[in-house]
Amino acid sequence: MRKVHSTFMASHKKIDKERVFWVVLIIAIGMGGVIYNNYLDRLPQHYTIGTIYKLYQPPKGNPVAAFRYEIAGKEYKSSIDYYGYEQLAKSGATFLVEYPVYHEGAGLLLFENPVPPNTTPPLLGWESKPTFY
Repeated sequence: MRKVHSTFMASHKKIDKERVFWVVLIIAIGMGGVIYNNYLDRLPQHYTIGTIYKLYQPPKGNPVAAFRYEIAGKEYKSSIDYYGYEQLAKSGATFLVEYPVYHEGAGLLLFENPVPPNTTPPLLGWESKPTFY
């Protein structure tokens, strides 16, 4: 009887250690993402023009706009949820994209800044946010 009890306790401790490991790992990954995003936000930002090419609704969550933008001849693609901007988010619509210097793939579409048709950005984007209206 004693041997069964000690085996149970050993396996119970193993499960607890495993749970703790996974919880700590998930928290560390989440905190790492927050820290990285804060780092990107603090870098100098440049601006270019992004075009929405697809709108879709995932099974869970808010509606999403997929957009593309170009910097120095290289195309980048990203997506952003457009909840609250349903009137503006249309396929083919153009908006400013803010991106951190040296991290061009981390661009963020700015729905508050629509871009007039036939506007062409500089090859490396604008160093400060342009105003069109």
